[in-house]
Amino acid sequence: MEGLSLGEYIRWLNEFVHLWDFRKMQANGGERWLVENDEKCEQHKDLILHHAHLLGMTDAEIPGEAPDYILPLGGARLANLARAQGAREMADRFSAERFSVVALTGKRPLNEVELPYTAAYAPDAENEYEAMNKGLECAFELSEDEYLETNYITRNCNIQWSKREYHVCNRNYKVWSLAAPSSVPERRADSFDTFRFFIDQFKVQENQRLLLVTSCIYAPFQLLKFIPISFEKKIETDCYGVSPAVAGSQFSKPSNYLQEMKGVVNAIYHLYTLYGEGIR
Repeated sequence: MEGLSLGEYIRWLNEFVHLWDFRKMQANGGERWLVENDEKCEQHKDLILHHAHLLGMTDAEIPGEAPDYILPLGGARLANLARAQGAREMADRFSAERFSVVALTGKRPLNEVELPYTAAYAPDAENEYEAMNKGLECAFELSEDEYLETNYITRNCNIQWSKREYHVCNRNYKVWSLAAPSSVPERRADSFDTFRFFIDQFKVQENQRLLLVTSCIYAPFQLLKFIPISFEKKIETDCYGVSPAVAGSQFSKPSNYLQEMKGVVNAIYHLYTLYGEGIR
């Protein structure tokens, strides 16, 4: 806005985008798939989708450098299969290099609404970790019986964790699956928990390159969200967004895109609060 400094504009925009918090307004903070378009979303559908495309939320940009780790992120419904397939796409692209594939999830129980989707690839899965394992097995053509696994089991599923290494034949990379414990026992593990647990478990070194694999709609937010940890650990982080054509991996309603644009702005504001000293 005219007359505002960069810092003032970021603060204003962060307050403005609360208008797009459809999860809070419609779903009481619940799942994204419960969000529906309101009248304004329907009226401005083309404009919203155009800007979603400009932000890189509707198509995939191939990373230029080979990573040390390819990290498909756990999710809901078909996401665990789609992101595993995206990780396989990246593994094939960088097959001449040495790297590891490590799926990052938690022991979040699957919601009943998800079951019709997970039934197609993980009919017996009870939580996100198990669904991701099936996604990896499908995408990388792995045996469901050939792996080594360490488990920490307790009554509180939020602080359970698992680490699985699959037996992989005739490839120069390994495939792992990691379910992280929550840093707060009263809630399930979030993205920061899974990322930090991975860094600790795999002893990630300075200047190593990490490639997150998520759905296109979340790629800008996820990349911004992990920048503080990347700075802290002195590692390079990039993000690959799986195409909407892969396993129906992406929402298409304008309200969904506005919800995630809100997340992007919130992440920018968070970076400003951390590193924006001196920016007017």
